[in-house]
Amino acid sequence: HTVEAALREQLAQLSASLIAAAQPEERLQRELEASRLELEGLWKASFSKDVVLTHSLAIQTEELAAAQTVETTVQDQQVQLSAQHKAAETQTEEELAGAQTAETILRNQLAQLLVEQKTTATETEEELAGAQTAETILRNQLAQLLVEQKTTATETEVFQSPLRPAVRRHKALRAKLRKAWVDNGQKEDRDQHAQPSAQPKATETQPSAPTGIPFQEAADASQGGGRGWEELERQAESAMAEELAGAQTAETILRNQLAQLLVEQKTTATETEVFQSPLRPAVRRHKALRAKLRKAWVDNGQKEDRDQHAQPSAQPKATETQPSAPTGIPFQEAADASQGGGRGWEELERQAESAMAVLPPPVITSHYTSPLSLLTDKPRLENVVRQAPARTSTTLSGLCDYLYSACSSLSPTEKAWIVFRWMSLNIAYNADGFFSGNYGDLSLDGVFKSGKGVCSGYARLFQSIGQHLGLNVECVNGYAKGYSYDSTASFKKTNHEWNAVKLNEQWYLIDSTWGAGHLDGTEFVESFNEYFFCPDPKNLIRSHYPLLPRWQLLDSLITKKGFERLLKLDPLFYEFGLTSCDPDCASVSVSTRISCFKVHAARTTAKVNMIATLCSHKGDGTFENATFVQQMGRCFCIDVVYPSPGRYKLMVFAGPQERHCYPLVFSINIICSMKKPRAALHFPQQFPAYADVGAVLQTPRIGPLKSGKVVPFKISSPLSDEVAVETGGRWIHLEKKADGTFEGDVAAGSEDASVYHRVGGKGSYSGLLEYKVEE
Repeated sequence: HTVEAALREQLAQLSASLIAAAQPEERLQRELEASRLELEGLWKASFSKDVVLTHSLAIQTEELAAAQTVETTVQDQQVQLSAQHKAAETQTEEELAGAQTAETILRNQLAQLLVEQKTTATETEEELAGAQTAETILRNQLAQLLVEQKTTATETEVFQSPLRPAVRRHKALRAKLRKAWVDNGQKEDRDQHAQPSAQPKATETQPSAPTGIPFQEAADASQGGGRGWEELERQAESAMAEELAGAQTAETILRNQLAQLLVEQKTTATETEVFQSPLRPAVRRHKALRAKLRKAWVDNGQKEDRDQHAQPSAQPKATETQPSAPTGIPFQEAADASQGGGRGWEELERQAESAMAVLPPPVITSHYTSPLSLLTDKPRLENVVRQAPARTSTTLSGLCDYLYSACSSLSPTEKAWIVFRWMSLNIAYNADGFFSGNYGDLSLDGVFKSGKGVCSGYARLFQSIGQHLGLNVECVNGYAKGYSYDSTASFKKTNHEWNAVKLNEQWYLIDSTWGAGHLDGTEFVESFNEYFFCPDPKNLIRSHYPLLPRWQLLDSLITKKGFERLLKLDPLFYEFGLTSCDPDCASVSVSTRISCFKVHAARTTAKVNMIATLCSHKGDGTFENATFVQQMGRCFCIDVVYPSPGRYKLMVFAGPQERHCYPLVFSINIICSMKKPRAALHFPQQFPAYADVGAVLQTPRIGPLKSGKVVPFKISSPLSDEVAVETGGRWIHLEKKADGTFEGDVAAGSEDASVYHRVGGKGSYSGLLEYKVEE
């Protein structure tokens, strides 16, 4: 509007001027029209700006309203989240209360189970007492029979006399009487049959017959010839066989129940631990049953009868779902031991008392040979594994039947490798269960169907399949330096399970869990590692320590403390041709500013490079140029300089020369107790070419260098033709000696000093070392 007013004023002035000047009317009209048009254009432009401003103001008003709406929505969401958080806290408290209630219920159930076990043990002891009473009565009847036959011969004399057949018939009658006594469990029935009408009147010295078979009838049968006695003898032998078979079946059932109880309680206790645990009543019941078996065996004194009862037909056939005997003494071994007479049973009883299985022969570790060398046709074995029915479309029994048929012509070593390989392809480690503590179904069928398990599932499934293929496999429980291993802590309880298998009359160790892969963070990475198929026991003992020392399979056993002190070496350590470390300890203490560690190699055919890093004891920080590694013959020397007193971790990496990304092969915890240093020390930085050419630095080994100070250099590099030191823009070439050593004096400049080398006298130089320089 201001512009319009100004224009109107100008127009008025112009009109006045035109009139005053008396200009021609036509000219005035043209100028007037032009001014009018210009005024109109300015007015339109002003109007457009006003429209734009109005539109912009409307947009800003809408954005402000939208922002207010969003703010209101956020506030509503915050209120809603707060309500949800409170609800979640309430639900968590309810779940915690429910968990505590469930725990209380489980504790009550366990207490009830223990009470039932004690009750069962009491009943077993009462049954044993009743059996002893029955035996006493039978002994009295035997004495009465000898009196009636008017003989004073003892049982030993009778066995050595022509009356031996009659005594055998009497023993059969005794077995028949004993079985009838056991069958007849009611006191009133015993009283009813104690004095049958055909039996003479009993006196105070004559015990009543315990069964429904009158003693006089047995005597009458014997008077009528051999048939009566032969029939009684046959019946007695059959009864004894049935009794012994039933006792063996009962023992097998008891073993299965005990093994299942251990699984349900998620315990890995050995039998020694069980004897000291609340399960002791069950074990006592098991021992009482074994005592009864031994007594029944001793009662049957004839060698041919022992042979007859050694392998009763009533013994259940082993299947893949039948747990191994908790004592480690299979009944078949007991039967085999008993073939030699009563001493076998005494030996088995002694072993049962100490909860020790038959000791396996030790491995001669100094002459150990890996059975992998016997696997000459691995592609054929791999094909057997690949053609196995899919785990999701078959059962454990179906898989065992397939492998049994496919492996019928294979050696035990090949069978064991096939099971080991199948496990790595079909069973994954249950990482979620490991970290949450909820392992799921740990039974054989549960692990097989889910395709997931932890170490116990791997070991027991390997044992089940291996036994189905005719292998002698045992489960080994113990300690392992696994995922959460801390070399500064002691093992409080067992945490791992693996297997022992007997191949070609020799025991070997197998860990199918570690052979299937490894944990990376919280995830399981499938990675087949054949090292854990029958590794050298003296190498495996660094990471696996069995609870029962016999499964160390070593010439000289080590203690648990010794195992904890041993340095854990990665399987790649041996694959790269390395053999040992010095010092060979998981944790060491030093009191000097600089220390040296050595790694020995068995062979130098494959060139191996090694690097080391010094970290904080938690591994969350590294110290630059605090280590210096170089190879001298068959030994790698690792020099370490410590910045200050404290705790550190030395991490050592190694690998073939052709690749410069090396895996970790071991780590050592270090406690440095030196005095606080006055000045910082560090080694020169090494470049890859230093290890590639096999250079060895003799001096100066430690830095930093002092600016302007002359330092003698001496470095061995047989593959190099020239070695020079560059400092402050100057190149100082070192003199080459006949032994491939380069020497010379160098005055360091004001900048870092670098050592270069060249091969062939032509081409560019490659860096070997770099030193820090200080004033």
